[in-house]
Amino acid sequence: MHRTHSVFWKVFLIGGLLAGGISSSFAKDKVDPSEIVSRNLQSIGTAAALSARKNMDLEGEAQLHMITGGQAALQGQARLISDGQKLRFQFIAHNPNYDIDEYAFDGKSTTIGFISPGHRSRLGQFLFTYRDPVTLGLLGGELTTAWPLLQPDLDGAKLSYDGIKKIDGKPYHELRYRPKKGERDLNVFFYFDPETYHHVYSVYRVTVPATIGMTIDQSSQQRESRFAIEEKFDDFRTVDGLTLPSKWQLRVTVDKGDDSSITVWDMSFTRAMTNQVFPPDAFVISNGTTAK
Repeated sequence: MHRTHSVFWKVFLIGGLLAGGISSSFAKDKVDPSEIVSRNLQSIGTAAALSARKNMDLEGEAQLHMITGGQAALQGQARLISDGQKLRFQFIAHNPNYDIDEYAFDGKSTTIGFISPGHRSRLGQFLFTYRDPVTLGLLGGELTTAWPLLQPDLDGAKLSYDGIKKIDGKPYHELRYRPKKGERDLNVFFYFDPETYHHVYSVYRVTVPATIGMTIDQSSQQRESRFAIEEKFDDFRTVDGLTLPSKWQLRVTVDKGDDSSITVWDMSFTRAMTNQVFPPDAFVISNGTTAK
């Protein structure tokens, strides 16, 4: 059991994003995180173009694949909208067992939808338990106006430079993100291309310690559980003076013994517009539940 757990997590790390660190001419204590953020903003667009974007509306094709832990392959539509700190994501499959997967933040509360009556996806389960990626505007990166790195004060968050790390064989700058207030057991990392300074990956990881059994034997059979969301951004294109990714991947890994799984959502946005008029209920999920 323990060996299976170790192998599963190793496959996730290598087959997903992180393949290990490498040496670099960049010293950890000599790189200012604010410099990386500044260059990232420059890679997106001018200050005038960034400030001109009040909201964002993205639509396109989407696919869902369950790699382990079951069998699922769905085609659908994706939509990601944002207005200031508000945001909403929808994966629309219109399948009897997987209708609409969605999450939203209306400026006050984070709401997670159901894919079928009483059932959430692996993504929804993660975000219902750990809402910071939605509440703090982290998911979606600069595709939304809620991205905290767009704010001069980072919304009070702290960034630290963790050096150059290797992802899929290529080196990237790694920044660790710590919110001013938030879920301390959620570890958040951002990755930037050292040549273009595009934000290309984000990782959100949680490790839940093993529980203590009623007896020594029961305790010895318990083990920790691990959960992660990985984001990948690719195929950068210019929209209204802003260079943004048109492809977005979400990869959710659950490592908890017999209930382990890896699920991937791939979105390709073919329609991108700024400064739209949204209806009052655009960021409200009527059949969802509020994450506590």
